[in-house]
Amino acid sequence: MLNLPIYLLGSSYYLHTRVNGQQVKRSLRTSYKRVAIIRATALLNTMHKKPDLSEISPYEMDVTKGIYKAEGDEDHRRMLETIHALKALHAGQPAPTLAPSPTPRPQMTPPP
Repeated sequence: MLNLPIYLLGSSYYLHTRVNGQQVKRSLRTSYKRVAIIRATALLNTMHKKPDLSEISPYEMDVTKGIYKAEGDEDHRRMLETIHALKALHAGQPAPTLAPSPTPRPQMTPPP
C-alpha cells in the first residue's frame, strides 16, 4: 500500500505535505481510506506539474495610467482579448462618479 501523508481528523481524511517548498493541507472530503488514497494521489499529481510559461511573452497593462505594451502579433492579440473581456465585465456596472465637492457656506456677518 502507498505511504501517503494522509490522516483521519474527525470524520474526514486530510492530505498534509510540502509541495515546491510550501506546506499544503487539504481535506480529501471522505471518511474511506481507499477513496482518500485515490484522491490524495490525484491531488499530488496535479500539484507537482508546473505550467511551461517559457514561450508566452507577457504583455503589460497599466489601466490606471493608460500604458499598454505588447511584443509581437500574438501578444498584441491576447492583450486585445483581455481588454475586450474587461470591457464586457464592466459593461453591466455603472461608471464610477465622483461625489460633488461640498460648497462652503457663506459666512454670516453679525448685524451692527
